[in-house]
Amino acid sequence: MRHSFLFVTFLLLLAISASAQPRTRKTYVLCVGVGDYADPRIQDLTKPTCDADTVAALFGGNNAETLVLKDSVATGDNIRREMRRLFSKATINDNVIFFFSGHGVSSGFCAHDYFQSIRGAVFYDDIKEIFKQCKAHGRIIMADACYSGKIRTKRDSAEVIAPLERNRQVMLFLSSRGSEVSYESPSMRNGYFTTYLAEALRGAADTNHNGKITAIELYNYVSEKLKVALGNRQHSVMWGNFNRGWILSRVLPQ
Repeated sequence: MRHSFLFVTFLLLLAISASAQPRTRKTYVLCVGVGDYADPRIQDLTKPTCDADTVAALFGGNNAETLVLKDSVATGDNIRREMRRLFSKATINDNVIFFFSGHGVSSGFCAHDYFQSIRGAVFYDDIKEIFKQCKAHGRIIMADACYSGKIRTKRDSAEVIAPLERNRQVMLFLSSRGSEVSYESPSMRNGYFTTYLAEALRGAADTNHNGKITAIELYNYVSEKLKVALGNRQHSVMWGNFNRGWILSRVLPQ
């Protein structure tokens, strides 16, 4: 369970290679936020729906198709169905992003109908299989959920999520290690992880001031902010098969 740097405009690049492509690269984004759970035995959360909206706004744009599922709409079946439908549109030139915020367990994410339906859990294996079937070159999973680091098992390689083809980028960026909870605060609009994720991509992580946010800059910023804010109780996890210099966003100079 899961117990503001000047705003600048930015263009999500998510570039896979510098070579010319036959058409404009698109990004397909599915953001899920579950704070209101159908089963009264599950403690509701206050930040996930805001988290989903925040991340959708970050990655939306002219070349993005974005879908947000929140609360009662975010059942296990709906999440899996929309992942398959949306990500099946991606070609070899495109990118896909899946973001989840809500309760997590060691085997997956808790959809709105968790406990009330045997299909209310979105298991990590479900997500891996959908990603593996997708054609996109760039694939990202992000989660602000307890135990989300468990999505990677000891037997996993990046090939579990995508065949290791030339120039393919696969990234998992998770809010906590497999044994840790992820925190939220009443004084914040978003969960801690999503708050620092948004700050980073809006420009705060651009430590060399070149107008680009790379994967390693994103990780360094978020992990340090979590460490300071929560006193080593929560550690973000970044894993996959990707270039540390993968450009995830561009920011305009102040």
